[in-house]
Amino acid sequence: MSVYTEPGLRLDFFDGQGRDAKLLEPIEYEREHKGSGRWVIVPVGFVTDGATVPRCLWWFLPPWGTRESKAAVVHDFLLSMGVEWREAARELRTALIAIGVSPVRAEIVYRGVLAKRHIDVWVSFASRFC
Repeated sequence: MSVYTEPGLRLDFFDGQGRDAKLLEPIEYEREHKGSGRWVIVPVGFVTDGATVPRCLWWFLPPWGTRESKAAVVHDFLLSMGVEWREAARELRTALIAIGVSPVRAEIVYRGVLAKRHIDVWVSFASRFC
């Protein structure tokens, strides 16, 4: 199982709306299992919008303020580093479980990320012809 080195998440919400935040402490996350040596280190100053979730679903997963927030930052960082989106989504699911989210909830979040990506691709494609 993947692991985090520290449980907390310290952020600076600089946009005035509580949406975009800058990381004040690094996040150290070991992929795969403890001792794998496959570290993701999200640096101080990394800017993210947290969990990108439609407002109508914030009751299930708000963008900030839950333990899931840390996994969302790791996911955003992986994408910013050029990790393929499907791999980043799978890692999000693993990161959620590593932080103590139930496997069922982690799977729901994972499926939501997949669905959002497919919707974004469809909208982008359709906008070329409509």
